[in-house]
Amino acid sequence: MLEDDPKCKTKQLELLQGAETFILKEPNLATCSERLHLFLDLMGCPFIGADYRRKMVRRILTGYNKQQRSGGGGGSIQIPTNEHIVAAITNFEQNPWFTTWDSINLLRLIEKKELKRSYA
Repeated sequence: MLEDDPKCKTKQLELLQGAETFILKEPNLATCSERLHLFLDLMGCPFIGADYRRKMVRRILTGYNKQQRSGGGGGSIQIPTNEHIVAAITNFEQNPWFTTWDSINLLRLIEKKELKRSYA
């Protein structure tokens, strides 16, 4: 299976870190719908380990709070307990935000994206 392939695991981690870096550039998800959609899709993706997603929530909220302190925004978000984060992840898995992971055709979406690029 693909998930047992070390190359696949390495690539998955690389992609996840890239997505997280993108989100953390502007961790106030209320100001960028693209980052918000990505974050919510990652939270509901069953192909990403729940433990990784739980830690990602913590890193993103920590990044948001750090940005608020340094920018003088004043507002911060209390980082939820692990139990609350796990419950939220379960909710996102059961109620997909944008991508319905159990019926997605990634190859079709990639091909569609490639076709769209040629018209830009």
